[in-house]
Amino acid sequence: GPGEAQSLAFEVTTPQSTLFITQPAISASGTLTFNPHPLRGGVATITATLRDNGGTANGGVDFVTHTFTITTRAVNDAPSFVPSTTTINAGVSRAFTSPTAFATAILAGPSDEASQAVSFLISNDRPDLFTSAPTLLPSGVLTFTAGPTPGRATLTIRAKDNGGVADGGVDESAPLVLNIRISSVLEAVGNYYARLEPTANVVAPDYRHFGAAKLTLGKGGALTGTIILSGKKFSLKGTVSDIGGIKIPVNERTVLVRKPDPSIPSDPINVILTLTFNNGDTPSFKLTIGPSISVNMSECTATRPLYSKVALVPTTILDPLTDKGKYAAALLALTAPNIGKAATEYPQGDGVGAVTI
Repeated sequence: GPGEAQSLAFEVTTPQSTLFITQPAISASGTLTFNPHPLRGGVATITATLRDNGGTANGGVDFVTHTFTITTRAVNDAPSFVPSTTTINAGVSRAFTSPTAFATAILAGPSDEASQAVSFLISNDRPDLFTSAPTLLPSGVLTFTAGPTPGRATLTIRAKDNGGVADGGVDESAPLVLNIRISSVLEAVGNYYARLEPTANVVAPDYRHFGAAKLTLGKGGALTGTIILSGKKFSLKGTVSDIGGIKIPVNERTVLVRKPDPSIPSDPINVILTLTFNNGDTPSFKLTIGPSISVNMSECTATRPLYSKVALVPTTILDPLTDKGKYAAALLALTAPNIGKAATEYPQGDGVGAVTI
């Protein structure tokens, strides 16, 4: 009171202390401070007592008490998810459904927001490439149907919960980018090469299962090829659709007639050629050859050369002044015992090849 040069101090208490990380306090100058708990909301009753050091002698009073309330509300936290990939390859005119969840670890926020529903927002810079727009289900599965035109689309994806944005809350995740490449097999024209080699079903190296493959995918999907197996050459013709389906006419060779080895019992004469096309950034043909579709004895994956007349070998790995040109390659016969074969048996004899750089 007047004429009392005494010190003052506040005492602050609340029975709802769990609503705060830092408990409410009032400084000597009257400033109230507190730090509410980020995951809890409610109403706290605050009792503030201002006390001086004048004592209570002769009926004096050294404190005064007031109560007030502090109401805290939980603020919505942003949802989150983790993409399983950043790039997807798809074929034209095909429906796509991610075999597993594209969006994983989907969270609405901290544990107190687990009851919130999470959906996904997608922006697409090339909607013209789709007949059914990309959709991300709450389960995280991605679906779309590609149109007939090849191209690349960039999707910007955000997770959104239904917790709202009151009091500065956040209901959307940070944006993540997904690139979708829609390609047609008919773009992948060119020659494909590979060496046929024995599969795991063949215990030891066996000349009967070695060979070579050259396939040519032409404009419009025309397919031609040459398969060499056990030293015998087979031709192949067919078509490849824009989504990678291979059609071989019934009069073409999908059953190859091999030269049997008389020293091996039950050596199959007829073997089946199975051919599939894998599209993507590195297109390829998969070839398997065996006595049945389920049992393979030879296989290879044929791809296009890295370098060609239109994609020249870099000078960093080739000296065009000394390396470029035509070369003769000698193919020398194996010396005895030649994998157990006598000198008069296949494969014997020298050969010659031509290599052009």
